[in-house]
Parts: sequence; structure tokens; C-alpha cells
Amino acid sequence: MRFAPRRPLTAAEIALVQSLFRDGLDYMQIRIQSGGWLGLPHMTRAALAHGNTLVFPPRLVHHDFAEANDATKVWFVHELVHAWQWQRGFRLWRHGARLALRGGYGKLQRAYRYQHLLPHTERFCDLNMEQQADLIAHYFDAAFLQGDGSVHDRTRHVEQLPHYRALLADFLVNPCNLALVPARGAHRAPLG
Repeated sequence: MRFAPRRPLTAAEIALVQSLFRDGLDYMQIRIQSGGWLGLPHMTRAALAHGNTLVFPPRLVHHDFAEANDATKVWFVHELVHAWQWQRGFRLWRHGARLALRGGYGKLQRAYRYQHLLPHTERFCDLNMEQQADLIAHYFDAAFLQGDGSVHDRTRHVEQLPHYRALLADFLVNPCNLALVPARGAHRAPLG
């Protein structure tokens, strides 16, 4: 089986997210790959983070995500969060499999939902890997992007910005902190 070529992040992509991840992400290790599950082209819109490699569907991969619309930038940041988790020692496949077994990746995409947890969750590490990725991506949308009309829930993201900042306080101070990845048992957190 041949895999699609991988490329490093562009200088513009690094500049796009450096204010968010600062020195908490080893940008030189990240690779973008066009392909699908295990490198095979597919017809879904799903991306996949495999360690430091972010695999995007062939029709949706960009030569430079910094030039994409805001919705695609938010998606890019979501996948970068998985690379950030990987670089902190978090094993994506194991926890992703556990979420899948609980039905988190089905039609309702319950693994990603975190809004119902905002009033009750005090620690970022209590969220599962997908909730963390969406929360950081939505924070990025509200705090760093100007709003080009492509992000469906942008108004809610801007309204929730104070809540995002509170839950992300430790991440925003020190994204290198190893204790920020999902805690043991976080994959059992209530799904939306």
C-alpha cells in the first residue's frame, strides 16, 4: 500500500496558530497528509490525526490552511489539538476506540459535545479528547478569527468566550503542561 506524500506545516500555518499553542506544540514534527483512513482515499469528510500526522480527505486538504476559510481553520486547529495531545503522551487510537465503542462517533457525533458540561466542569483534563479539541478550536474561532461567515456556531462561540477562557486557563498559561491531556477515565465523561 502506498501512502500519500506528507508535507510540513507552512510558515503561515505556524503563524496562524502560534499565538494559541505558543511553545506547547512541536510544529516541526507535524505533517499534513492527503488521504483517508490509513492513507486510503475515501468519500467522507472526516479527518484523522495519527500522532503528528494530520490526514485530511483529498478533496478537502489545503496547500496552506492559513489561506482557508474560518470553518476550515477551526477544523485544522481541532486536528492540531490531537497532535498536541499526542506530543503530551496521550494515545489517540486507544481513547478514540473507547469513544467509538460508546457510540461517540455515530450519526449524532456525541463524543464532540461539551456545551452541556461547561457549567459543571472545572478541569480541562476532565474532557475527552474530542471535547478538548472542539473546545480549543471554538475558543480559537472566538478569540483569534474575524468571522468570515463560514463557521456555523460563531455567535455562540463568541458568547461562550468567557467560559472557554475559564476552562482553558491552565492551557492558556502553559500549553506545555502534561497534566492537561484527558485524565484517566475522561473517555467515560457523559456524551452529549
